[in-house]
Amino acid sequence: MSDHCVYIVSRSDFQRKLLASFVEEKTGITCLCIVAEEWHQIFAHATDGKKIVLWDCLNVDCECLDDRLSSLLNFYPDQCMVSLFNVNASYRDSAKFISKWLYGVFYENDVPVLLVKGIKALVQGEMWFPRGVMTQFILANKPHLRSDAYAPPPLTSREKEILLQITSGSGNKQIADRLCVSQYTVKTHLYNIFKKIKVTTRGQASHWAARNNHYLI
Repeated sequence: MSDHCVYIVSRSDFQRKLLASFVEEKTGITCLCIVAEEWHQIFAHATDGKKIVLWDCLNVDCECLDDRLSSLLNFYPDQCMVSLFNVNASYRDSAKFISKWLYGVFYENDVPVLLVKGIKALVQGEMWFPRGVMTQFILANKPHLRSDAYAPPPLTSREKEILLQITSGSGNKQIADRLCVSQYTVKTHLYNIFKKIKVTTRGQASHWAARNNHYLI
């Protein structure tokens, strides 16, 4: 692991140095301290190994992450593996971090040994997220695995057909012409569809259909 390097990015000089010393002692990996305002210095250091970046989120609102972090993630996604640490323990919407080039999340109440274990995993090319966060992310992106997958709304084949046509932007007249039925019949089907999938507008119905396409095919 000697070719790898861990960068501690924090506004707290004391915490940066303390954490760097601890990580070096426990992992044998070189640790460098970077002031949050000078994060670009990370790319001034040439290393053959991985750049593991630990970004301090102490007293930072995770809903409004620093613009510098966003720049780092957007412009240098392949040059470093960024993880957040000191994330507020009450913040549990971390699944969204996975889609933002982040490789891991460490909470402020995580024990030191867990941080060391996570860093070693990152060096091995793995990600480090709590099991609940990974589950949340997987279920959100694989609707057929969600808990409601075994209780689909009882849509008829005609209702499914109409719902798919709504998704494509068709109006009631167009749907009626294609199905050779009256517009009144289409409206009746729409009423039943909305009631079954618990929506009130065509837009909501289209959104539901997009998320639950596996029910309709």
